[in-house]
Amino acid sequence: MAPRDERRNARTELDRTTGDETRVGFPGSLVPTGLAYRALTCSLEVPDRIVVGRQTPFRFHVRNRLPTSVVLELPTSRPWGWTIDDLPEAGVGRFDPPEANSQLAFGPRERRTFTGHWDGQVRERADGRDRWSPVPGDRELIVYLAVDDWRDRGVYTAQTVRIEHA
Repeated sequence: MAPRDERRNARTELDRTTGDETRVGFPGSLVPTGLAYRALTCSLEVPDRIVVGRQTPFRFHVRNRLPTSVVLELPTSRPWGWTIDDLPEAGVGRFDPPEANSQLAFGPRERRTFTGHWDGQVRERADGRDRWSPVPGDRELIVYLAVDDWRDRGVYTAQTVRIEHA
């Protein structure tokens, strides 16, 4: 085998597909973590008003501005999350994904959209029972990529939403 062919094979071995089925080429594997975070922009689509009891969708958009792939290490199998006034997923006892490291990759200039829903209520647990309570007023919805230190890394966005009774 000629040396030229060996280089081509070595490069092919660095090409891979991550757990989320995104194909990551050779350069994407080498993008430093700090640069990968800075290359991502986050935005949020949510109505200004949510009516209590009515499931309202919100969309979290993440875009890779680089012309190469980036790969993020996640401490969980879930790629994103959200909070209302720092209450995860709007309540206690919500689904907690298993702590299993995974990867999230964005292709060159790729934009992904994650969709969630909220009905303007928070889940509380008292005496072994769940209770849903409306939280009227202005609330801060924060949506983030589920990486360690997501606030410090800047991979989140926030918006104030008014919660109203019908």
